Amino acid sequence: MLEKLIQVTQSIVSAGGPVGVFVATLLEEVVFFIPSPIVPMAAGFFLLSPQAELAEAASRAIFYIALPVGLGLTIGSLFPYYICYFGGRPAIEKWGRLFGLTWQKVEKTEQNFTRGSGDELILLGLRILPVVPSVAISGFCGFIRYPIFHFLAVTALGAAIRGFLLGLFGWYVGTAYLRYAQMIAQMEKYLFVLIGIIGVAVIVWFIRKPR
Repeated sequence: MLEKLIQVTQSIVSAGGPVGVFVATLLEEVVFFIPSPIVPMAAGFFLLSPQAELAEAASRAIFYIALPVGLGLTIGSLFPYYICYFGGRPAIEKWGRLFGLTWQKVEKTEQNFTRGSGDELILLGLRILPVVPSVAISGFCGFIRYPIFHFLAVTALGAAIRGFLLGLFGWYVGTAYLRYAQMIAQMEKYLFVLIGIIGVAVIVWFIRKPR
């Protein structure tokens, strides 16, 4: 099934150009089985000329990859964001006492999280890193009810930078892009499992840490 999804993703990107990149990125963010590096790296291979100079490839990557990826991922990230946004409070009210959490503490965390630029820079860095699962970031932001406009701005910028870098990498490695994309996706999968294991502990620490 995964190979079929990858083939469909490649077809959408190669046939649709920037619009295809947008559609494929949107699908990748909603259909969690599609490895996230596939779309921008496939776009770099199919949409950037292998004979182009670096400056030419980079300028083309901005409009053909970075902007469509940024827009597609931003729209798609609203799905996990709002799932955790609306599902987080019932979960905390039901099981939070097991970890010493209350919804008031979560609300306080959201207020503290937006007081300075440091936390936004951390979120931006996580968005740019190719091995950090995007759905985990979106879910966490929804859980703590991170302000939607801040969330969208950081997501759009980070996703665009990530798409630009992965697109250029896909252009550079050529036909080997799929192998590298799958390697990155494998690392992302392991990291997602790790995040799932330690996620509760991180949330508890973040909410309880002194400000």
